[in-house]
Amino acid sequence: MIGKSRKMFTKELILMFMLLVDYACAYGLVFVWEEYNFYYVIIIVASLFAGIVFVNFSRSIIYVSALIIIGAVIATVIGILPPIMYGENPSLISTMVFGYAQLSVKLLLIGLPLCIVVAIVGCFVGESIEMRG
Repeated sequence: MIGKSRKMFTKELILMFMLLVDYACAYGLVFVWEEYNFYYVIIIVASLFAGIVFVNFSRSIIYVSALIIIGAVIATVIGILPPIMYGENPSLISTMVFGYAQLSVKLLLIGLPLCIVVAIVGCFVGESIEMRG
């Protein structure tokens, strides 16, 4: 019994790390190349996969919501690190922070509800897969 719970914990931990990297990379695509289509494709696929693996509705909604917000923060920090490391002007750094934060919030207004809905759909798909298998 202990081995099964440890295996489940490891699977969930790996999936959460994968989702975090996916969401941060999706924001990175928007920050660097302004590629909005791939952003939506990445968050839809990642949220659907999370819903399929975490069949529990509340768990998948909480994980997806928290990880997309943390991914936005990580992408923002990675975006402003080069000017900080090179010792740029503080006004430039604050302008970059406000620009990335504004873009992140704009993307979260559409991306967060989209992730929640797709995760719920993934939960339904995961339940039907478990019933058949």
